[in-house]
Amino acid sequence: MPRTDPKNVTHYWCDSHVRGLSLLRADFTSHEYKPHIHQELVVAATERGGANIESRGVVEEARERP
Repeated sequence: MPRTDPKNVTHYWCDSHVRGLSLLRADFTSHEYKPHIHQELVVAATERGGANIESRGVVEEARERP
């Protein structure tokens, strides 16, 4: 099991008003995902900082807007 960084914080919950909707709020100071897939739609918003995201062979930078 990989070591965890105590600065990385996540909160996962399901919305009781919208069936099938699950939500994740995360603050990742240091985190890398191995290549993986999702069977469902994923919508992500970057509030601070940024990340490089690769999807379908294309690498994009996600960062906060000025």
